[in-house]
Amino acid sequence: MKLIDVLKESLRSGFFEDLEQYAALSFDRTKNTDSLTKTNEEGLFVWSEDAIKKTDAMNVGSCKTLRERQLVLIAYLFEIAYDLCISPIHNVSRNPGFESCHYSP
Repeated sequence: MKLIDVLKESLRSGFFEDLEQYAALSFDRTKNTDSLTKTNEEGLFVWSEDAIKKTDAMNVGSCKTLRERQLVLIAYLFEIAYDLCISPIHNVSRNPGFESCHYSP
């Protein structure tokens, strides 16, 4: 075993599989999510005309519709909120998060 691997292993606090998740924010994308994606004053989020245009132009995985892209961005917003609540020394996630969203003007 290389020295760097020994150091990494000695600094490990645990494994992702050992974490218990307590979800305070969640949604089921197969259910009615209109309150999240509505672009008028009835929605929970403010989706400006500019935000809608940019979201619709984003390359977000296999998303084909604006609604799908909106839900992915909302999930990333929830993820950022969780990341802010956890100490960096206890954060074992290597998920790239919203960096994988690309806007193509």
